Amino acid sequence: MYELYVLLSEESLARVAPLLGDDRSFLEELYLALATEPVAEIPEEELELLKENVALWRRGYAVPLRALEEVERLSGEELELEFVAMLSSNELEAEPDASFAFAREFCGYVKGERVLDVASGFGWVPVLLSGRAQVYALDSAYANPIVYGEDRIYIEGTTIELFPGFPEGQAFIRANREKFTRYADFAMLFWERHGARLENITLLQGDASSLSTARTLEGDSPLKLAGAFDSVTIFFGLNHVGRAWRRVLREACGALREGGTIHVAIYREYLARFPLKGAYDWAEQLGIEIVPLEELLKEAEALGLKPKLRRHSGESLYHMVVMEKP
Repeated sequence: MYELYVLLSEESLARVAPLLGDDRSFLEELYLALATEPVAEIPEEELELLKENVALWRRGYAVPLRALEEVERLSGEELELEFVAMLSSNELEAEPDASFAFAREFCGYVKGERVLDVASGFGWVPVLLSGRAQVYALDSAYANPIVYGEDRIYIEGTTIELFPGFPEGQAFIRANREKFTRYADFAMLFWERHGARLENITLLQGDASSLSTARTLEGDSPLKLAGAFDSVTIFFGLNHVGRAWRRVLREACGALREGGTIHVAIYREYLARFPLKGAYDWAEQLGIEIVPLEELLKEAEALGLKPKLRRHSGESLYHMVVMEKP
């Protein structure tokens, strides 16, 4: 059964916040009311987690609708509340940046024979476009080594884990660790297993905020990428480059031919207050920068681009923007 989370308007939050206590008796009552099974004894760590969540709710983070209903019942007050947004736990588990369905929809708008995919990682864009275009997949970590720890396998210098919660996958890559020494090796494995035409994918190591430094993994001299592409795709990449997103957008613009397009997907701003990826602090944990849509559109126009919002199935989670270079 899924949970509904709601984001309250400022006026509604002002009415609810005083009712969200942090004393033990309130927390115990709320915990028992929200429990889906009979509880003989409340674990202390669960009560502490609820206390932390209640503190976040008072600060304006999304609240489970059931919790609001119980707060209303416990307080004996009838609250008329206005919601800014409502998302289900199913939606919040979708992880937009890793969703095949969202990526396929995103790639459906991409045209041209040469495409630069920024902050590519081992994402779906190269898989989906390599059958009809030459894709240049750019990432700053492709040359980073894979670290084989006792409990996990991860990419050095990043928050990226390989096969978390999937022991069969971990066993496979450990058994073939001589083949998988760099992040790029894993990306190519993922793409190959999902039907990509690898001959149409060129991996580039480099900083998206300074494309003049980009080079192939063989250590060639920097490539000339200015004006070389029909399209540039940035599928949540702007959220992963931190405050450098403006420079990344400027560099992407410079890589386009006349009449080319930049395709961008970014998280909606209010998602920073929902428990996406299983945690309220997901953006902080993963180093995610929330890029305001209004600022993105202004920056695009300042670069001489013509931005246009696209309708899509994941509108409650992210924005899709297509920017044309006249």
